[in-house]
Amino acid sequence: MAAPDTQRRRVEFAYALPGMISWTVAVSAVICGVLFPHLWLIIALGYIGYFLARMAFTLVFTIVGDVKLHRWGKRDWLAGYNDAGPHGLAPRDVHHVVVVPSYQEPSDILRRTLDALADQHMAAERLIVVLAMEEREKGHAAKAAELTAEYGSRFEHISYTVHPIGLPDEVAGKSSNEAWAARFVPEIVESLGVDPDVVTVTSCDADSVFHRRYFAALAQLFAADESRHNRFWQAPLFFYNNLWQVPAGVRLSTWFSQSVQLSELAAPRFHALPISTYTFSMRLAIGSGWWDASVIPEDWHTFLAAQFARRGDVTLVPIFLATHGDATDGATWAEAMQSRNLQLTRHAWGAEDVGWIADQLAWRRDYWKPFAIFRFFQVLHDHLIRTVSWFMLTSAWAVSSWLSQQRVPGLHFTPFGTELTFLSWGFTAGGALMMLTLIVDIVRNPPPDSYPIWRVPIELAVMWFTTPLTGWYFGCAPALTAQTKLMLGIPIGYRVTPKRLVAATANNQSRS
Repeated sequence: MAAPDTQRRRVEFAYALPGMISWTVAVSAVICGVLFPHLWLIIALGYIGYFLARMAFTLVFTIVGDVKLHRWGKRDWLAGYNDAGPHGLAPRDVHHVVVVPSYQEPSDILRRTLDALADQHMAAERLIVVLAMEEREKGHAAKAAELTAEYGSRFEHISYTVHPIGLPDEVAGKSSNEAWAARFVPEIVESLGVDPDVVTVTSCDADSVFHRRYFAALAQLFAADESRHNRFWQAPLFFYNNLWQVPAGVRLSTWFSQSVQLSELAAPRFHALPISTYTFSMRLAIGSGWWDASVIPEDWHTFLAAQFARRGDVTLVPIFLATHGDATDGATWAEAMQSRNLQLTRHAWGAEDVGWIADQLAWRRDYWKPFAIFRFFQVLHDHLIRTVSWFMLTSAWAVSSWLSQQRVPGLHFTPFGTELTFLSWGFTAGGALMMLTLIVDIVRNPPPDSYPIWRVPIELAVMWFTTPLTGWYFGCAPALTAQTKLMLGIPIGYRVTPKRLVAATANNQSRS
């Protein structure tokens, strides 16, 4: 085994690795694009081929996911609810703890979330709600007391916790708030006389609106699964609460992120990771240490910690009953755009999971298993694609455009000409795949009657021509910022995305 100092250096290198690779690609794109354009076009063509395959994957399995959403929505999730399954547990015996972290969240947003929870089957007998408040929020106690009193009769139990300010070894944010709330969950469950082995725990964002049969379906799946204590469950998350009220650039970025998530959940054997609002077994939560108070993005990290605690024997199970959330918003167009950028920077800080996995591997030789190696490269890949894609695609476009404008006689019969032809086909195919993916989402959630239909094609056209700019602002820049700060050891702060209540549209109501 390597010496402790050597191991520590390896871990520090792993935390810096995403930023180092991203900056290497960025510098290479400039230098090679100018000095070695032919070589760079060949490299870019290889990457564009991979990128097109990913886009085709997203489109195909987004459609597959839509089919599954339709089928799951029509299924009777209450059939056999009182019947014990093959492993001796009936769905009606399952209880659900729902932790709702809140910091400066408007009361009407929280009420919308609590209303959706109260509409769940047997909510008054089976749902245990914990409002996780922050001490640093002015008026948190009065808000929490008002909500718990208002909803006291609609749940099996509702209470609130208050996360203190300035605890050692903590980073302010959702994960540390939930970690504090988790201290009280076992006590609450015990006071209700409920066996922890029949309890699920859900991390619920303050703006998440569950499908009205989510917990009924969850209870069915939990009761029927012999390996229920090695599972996470995830519903597709669509930001449809207000998607047609935010700027078009925010909407474009949101369309792609939720399409990617749906496609990964729908693809067989993909090994997706949880996002934002998810559920896991209480027994698994206890065994893996609940949430980590020292990290900012908690969803992937919580799953990875559980998977390492169980030596890889933890999997994610999709529930194709959509959860609706709020897209980032603001009082003005500029504020909404900036809020989305800051939110994506916070998400990109999850690149620290690359270093965290390396840390586990450095100090525990028994963790050197195929699942750990796979997750290391999966997390590294998913964070790098946000930066590498922009530099590769933009540089290839710039170099090919420059060469095409040189008007060199017989250019298309030279080696350059072959690459230019393939690049032209690649960009055309990429544009088509992008538009088809957007259309699938628009069909799933068409604009409300109050939204002028003529604006949609105009916005799509504008977004198409400004893709390099929006791709930078909502993709590459946030990721590069987070990875660079992580590489240099500069922390980032946690900032809550501003929200405004938007009444549910007819489209959304029909899906709830």
